[in-house]
Amino acid sequence: MTSTASKLVRYAGITLGLGVASAASLYAGGTWARKRPRVEVRRWHTGKLSTPLKVLHVADPHLGKSDQWLKAFMQSLAALDPDLVVSTGDNFGDVGVVEDLKEAYAPLLQFPGVFVYGSNDYYSPKPKAWYRYLFPHLPAPKRNVPDLPYQELTDFLTSAGWSELYNRTQVLDFSGGMKVSVTGTADAHIKRDRLAELGPLPQADFHLGVTHAPYQRILNAFRDRKVDLTFAGHTHGGQFCLPNGEALVTNCDLPRPLASGAFDWLPAQEGELAFVCHPESASLPVGADLGAFREALEAATGSSVPSVPDLLPQGTMRVYISPGLGTSKFAPLRFFCPPTATLWLLS
Repeated sequence: MTSTASKLVRYAGITLGLGVASAASLYAGGTWARKRPRVEVRRWHTGKLSTPLKVLHVADPHLGKSDQWLKAFMQSLAALDPDLVVSTGDNFGDVGVVEDLKEAYAPLLQFPGVFVYGSNDYYSPKPKAWYRYLFPHLPAPKRNVPDLPYQELTDFLTSAGWSELYNRTQVLDFSGGMKVSVTGTADAHIKRDRLAELGPLPQADFHLGVTHAPYQRILNAFRDRKVDLTFAGHTHGGQFCLPNGEALVTNCDLPRPLASGAFDWLPAQEGELAFVCHPESASLPVGADLGAFREALEAATGSSVPSVPDLLPQGTMRVYISPGLGTSKFAPLRFFCPPTATLWLLS
């Protein structure tokens, strides 16, 4: 081998080695980041509630067999002492984890709760070609027979008093005679939503919407029914984001700026979108003592938490899409999009 050829081989080896090392570092960073959950806190003075309401939103755990860290984090959320827990689905990350899910939710069952399901509460995860996230309109293989024990989880949650909102509305009673209606849909991503079954909203002081996948048809239907605040998940906040937090995909028909966070969903002409994003929030440090935080929060009445704007324009609905807590076992990475549970302080 000539001297030039030897140099080329050596340089190629160095380049390959650097590429492998970079890929390994990137993978290690992504797996580390997905195990660093946080609690995001948002505050909104609605002017409609006679009693303050703390709503804990949990989305997309995708709990796997080895995710003991996530089970412990979900259990710790009970220290926040919410008035209502909202779970927007995709609980299962694998088969054989229903008992772990029960243990994860058990401490939260002492509080009132509502829930809806996503596709990964019925169907176990399968490898998905990466390009389907970039081209979501491509036809996907259909699965019609659930292989996950969703009914067992449903029975566990409802036996504790939680309400499954499968295309229906429930009115919840709180202290002081305050009434909050919660309207939910089945998963729009697998076309289980039945908006015609919802009907008009009942009489209540405040109206919540709950859905797994925030497709535009769901948001439009909730807004037109005059829902005040809607919770959703499904998007994972993009999961693989740019350093500025910008999502690359949403896995639904919302634009990328709405992959996660709070925004106002405004009336618009057919075929157009109108929204205003609200980045205002506060986050607890990873590993924070949630019980101590709750006590400090009560002492400060939430004044240290930035507030989203109080007033909503006529015909507008506020929406919050959670970045979620878990990932698919086939893509166990997060980049610039930490796993998140959210506490809303409503007054």
